Order: sequence, then structure tokens, then C-alpha cells
Amino acid sequence: MRGLSRGACLLVFLDALVCSRSTLSVGPECPHSTGFDRFAETLHLRFLPHAHSPGLFLARFDFEIEANLSPEFRADQFDLFPKSIGKLLNAHQSIVSFEAALTQGRWKDEEWGPPPREFRPPGALLVSAIDSDDSGEVSLAWKYLISALSGSLCASFEGMDPDLGASSSRGRPLGVPWAESGNQLRFATLPYEPVCTENLTPWMKLLPCGDQAGLARLISPIPIAESPLVTLSLSVHVQESKVVLQASLDVVLPLSSAALGFSGWFGADATYVPCPASDSSSVRLWSHDQPTLDLLNTTAPVTVGPLAGSDGYVVAFRMQDFTQLKGSIDVPTKGAQGPAPWSGALSGRQHLSSDRLSVMRDLLSQEGKSERTHGRYLLRFTNPGTGVMRRVLFMDQLPFFIRPLWHTFHATFQGPSGAVEEAAGVAAMQRLELQFVPSDGGKLPTEVFLSVDVPAGGTVNIFMDVLKNFLQLREFSSACEKGFDVGSAAWLEQELPHGTGGSKPQIKTEPPRVSRAAFIASLAQTGSEWRLRFTEGLLVLVPMPDFSMPFNVLALTSTAITFFFGSIFRLTAAGRLPHWVLKKEDVKGSRFKSVFRRLSVVALLGVAYLLAVTSDQAILALREQLPEVIAGHVVDNLMALKPHVAI
Repeated sequence: MRGLSRGACLLVFLDALVCSRSTLSVGPECPHSTGFDRFAETLHLRFLPHAHSPGLFLARFDFEIEANLSPEFRADQFDLFPKSIGKLLNAHQSIVSFEAALTQGRWKDEEWGPPPREFRPPGALLVSAIDSDDSGEVSLAWKYLISALSGSLCASFEGMDPDLGASSSRGRPLGVPWAESGNQLRFATLPYEPVCTENLTPWMKLLPCGDQAGLARLISPIPIAESPLVTLSLSVHVQESKVVLQASLDVVLPLSSAALGFSGWFGADATYVPCPASDSSSVRLWSHDQPTLDLLNTTAPVTVGPLAGSDGYVVAFRMQDFTQLKGSIDVPTKGAQGPAPWSGALSGRQHLSSDRLSVMRDLLSQEGKSERTHGRYLLRFTNPGTGVMRRVLFMDQLPFFIRPLWHTFHATFQGPSGAVEEAAGVAAMQRLELQFVPSDGGKLPTEVFLSVDVPAGGTVNIFMDVLKNFLQLREFSSACEKGFDVGSAAWLEQELPHGTGGSKPQIKTEPPRVSRAAFIASLAQTGSEWRLRFTEGLLVLVPMPDFSMPFNVLALTSTAITFFFGSIFRLTAAGRLPHWVLKKEDVKGSRFKSVFRRLSVVALLGVAYLLAVTSDQAILALREQLPEVIAGHVVDNLMALKPHVAI
């Protein structure tokens, strides 16, 4: 164990075990060995007062593993850090940061109020920062990254491989053109990726205690599968001397008002077992009003802190103390009618306010034209903030079946005073510093990049007509009427200093640059320079072929072949037997009738033989021997038959 004796290892283990169980987010810190990994887990709870009955609450499970970039780590000797992720970072050391997210559902602003943080769009999302200029090395690192995440999260991240051809036409990675030299920043989305509990099981295996102990023990698969919003994320950031892995789960769960304390949050069957590997295990509970000790009804150490930029409060407990707290449900529900947003203020995360920049991206229909063949691309930037100008670096991909008509490009710029300025064609493109990479006519998408400074209270609208190409039958999924899912667009947002520019959108003299450090900070939503945000996906209707034609062709061909084959078979192989429909059932006679029939045939044959061997004189002599009445008829008939039976 890293060069220590067996006795020293035992002492270190016991010390770490005692420290992990007694030291949490509140209270004194235990001395920690610099050679071991550090693991901390935090549970954020927020009651959703605007939700309908039954009450709902937002639970965020945060797990963080910090490991030193020691020679042992580079030799694939890991302590608490997941082996699959560690080996990936050692094999491709150019990967300095990535974030993978799986989201199902959306945050309902109209019911739950403002979101506490920036949630990723539905589906699968992968963002990475690769420290290399070599395109071959970047592509190789990206392929290994999506392969490792596909196994670690049991998801279809391999659909983001650009070399898969048509299957990845709507999941290709998009690079950030404003990245500094020597860095490759890219992201990719899969809007049709389903999220289920099968992604949760491998995700929890990355934790030191799995789902057997710690906060992960409180995660129940069935309520998560029924939740209206689930976000599962995994991010890794490599720094100079250490690497930090953050695994988080955001889920909206029902709150049991009939139960008290810990059972009201996670059910009567929920039990908490401390994770021996954890350095701290804490709970941060949002409250609109500042709770008192009488309300908390506990003598355990408690930390109460105000939310930055809000009138709410965050109450921090040790997890073991929180399980014994009987009035924990009363803390968030007291004064819950207030609209204050929530965020982990004690963890340094920024909250989202109503004056944030909003981006509307849609594909509208054109008047008088079919929605399946024609459309209008709409992009709208709205900055409702007061006195803060924001710079936006926008990135989007248009699938190969959407063909933009660049000659219809049009933009309007509206300042806070209401004055509107219009620009079209090349002038609008230059104003927005538009860059685009056209499609090759096959499966490659059209990449669009633009940048604009939006003043406080200003709005920028962009319009462009598009054509929707005809797709072959094999391109459609089973739900052809549903349309095609188009991935989310992204933008980098920066607040410009006060006094920069004026009251209308500015024309920049120098292209903006995004450093690697600023991009990594934007992934953690703690960056003060840039913030990475995403739009919602799109559902696009396209021209549909005649799906009944293949069935009609198969039915007609099968009928013709069956008719032709049946006719030929009956004439050649079936013989003269009657058809089975016309065949009558055989009636079995008696044995006597059968014997009589056979004897009659034998008698007739005998008579014919005697007639053939008898001479004509003998037959004529019968006229004298037979009675006169019948003699003439018998002799005449025998003489007439004799030529026919002659031997």
C-alpha cells in the first residue's frame, strides 16, 4: 500500500475511517494524507412550493472525488478514483476536461418557479476540452472518450462518432472556433437518447461505496423512473497537480407530507449507512425564511447561510444529524410561497435570476407553403438585464436535410429605447460576424457560428428561409409522423464591463477568444468570464414518401407469383385428380358387393373367350337347340360380337 508497512497501513485506515465518520461539512477537519484520494458527498434539497399536490421537491446528489496526479496515478494505481476514467486520462493525457450529461424531462418554470441552476437539454450531451492542435490526436481522443463513456454510463455516446456515417449525421461533434491556439473545444448532442435506470446502475458503480452506503443508498430506481425531471451527469477536470471528478444526480421526487423527518423525504424504508471512504457527508436544505433553533429542534451543529443575491437561506447539516431531525420538512415549507430561487450558495455556485439572457431558436412555417417542404429559421437574443451588456458566441448545426437559403438572411437590432435597425444579406452577416461551413450534399450538417453584443434591454432577431430536402424511406424511424429530432445549439455568454459600448448592439473590432481555463470554468457553472449554455432541441417535419408503396408492390408481386405458380403446378404435377374442394367422400360397400363385382368381371371375360374360340357353325347350330322365341336374337347378337373378341 504505497510503500507503507502493514501496521502503518492499518493505522492509516483506522484514522481515515474515524475521520470520515466524525468529520463532515460542519465541525473540525481531520488531518488528511496528501497521498490518498478525497471523497465528499453532498445532498441538496429544495421544496417546490408551486407544484400541485402531491408536493414535490428537488434533490441533487453531489459526489466529488479528488485525486493527486502522482506517479502512482499515472501508473494506473488508483485509490478511490474510478479505474475506467483514470485509465482513459492516462492513455490520452490531452483530455483535460469533459462533461457528460443524460437528461429526461424539462424544468417547468410555470409550475416550479425559476430553475436553481442551468439544466442540460433532454437527451445525451458531451462537452470536452482537448489540449492539442493535432486533428488526428483530437479525433482519436474523442473516440476513446465516447467509447469509455458508453460503457461507464450504458448510453449510446458512440453515436457521436463522426466516422459512423449516416448513423451519426445528427450527432456529430461541433468545435468552438473561438478557442485559443493549442486547444480544441467541442460538444455533441443526441436528442433522441432515452434515459432510464439502466444508466443509473453503472453510474453508481463509479462511486467508492456504490449504492451500498453513503448518499447513493438513498437513490431508489423506481421513483427516479417516474420522475418528471432526471439529470445524470459526470464531469472530470484535470488541473496542474490534481484531477477532480464530479458525479451528480438531479431528480424531482414526491414529498410525503404524512411522514415526519427523514422518512418524509425518501420514504419509510430509506436508511442511511455512512460510507467509510467519505471525508464529508452533508445536507444543504433550502429555506425561504431564516429558520430558528426552535424550528430545527436539534442540538447538533448547524450552519445557516444566506443565498447570494436572494432573500433565501441554506441550512447545512451533517447527514447523520439530518436523519435524526424530526422537523426537517417544516424548514423548507415555512414561508414556501415566496418565489426566491435556490442554489448551493455555500458551494459557490451561481443562481439563475430572471434577468438572464434568453435565446429563442425555432423553425417556423412559411405562409402559403407546406410546413414539410419550407421553413423559416428564427433566432432571437433577448437581454432583459439592467445595465449589463452581454456578448454572445452562438454555435449551431443544421442537419443535412435542412438547406439554408443564405440570400434570405435578415437581422433586426432593437435597443432599449425601442429603436429598430435592420440589416439584410452581406451587411447583416458582417454585422454578426457570421461564419458557416456548408454541407457537402451528403450526410454532413451545415455549421453556423456568429457573435453579437446585446445591450441591456435589447433584442437581436435573425431570420433565414430554409428548404427541407426529400429523404429516402430508410432514413425514417418507426414513428415517421413524429418528425426528426434536431440537437440543441449552444452559446457562450459573457457579461461585459459597465461602460462598454452603448445602448445598441456593437460591432466588434477584434474576434473574441475563449481560453481553456474559462471554458472549463463554464462547464462547472462557476466561471465569471464565460458561461456555456444550451438551447432546447427542435422537432422538424420533413417531406414523407409514400410508405404504402412498398406494401402495394409486395402484395401485387406475391399475388401474381402465387397465381402463376398454382396454375402451372396444377397442370403439371397435380394430374387429373379432382380438386380437394370438389372431391366427395368415398362410401364403403359390403364385402359381398365387392366379390360379386369381381366375379361378374371374370364371367364376362370367360364368355368373351368362349365366343372367340367357338366356330361360326357351332354358333349357328344353337339356333336348332334354343327355343324358337329367343334363338334368333341370341344367335344374331353372338355373331355380331364375335368379330370384336376374335383372338
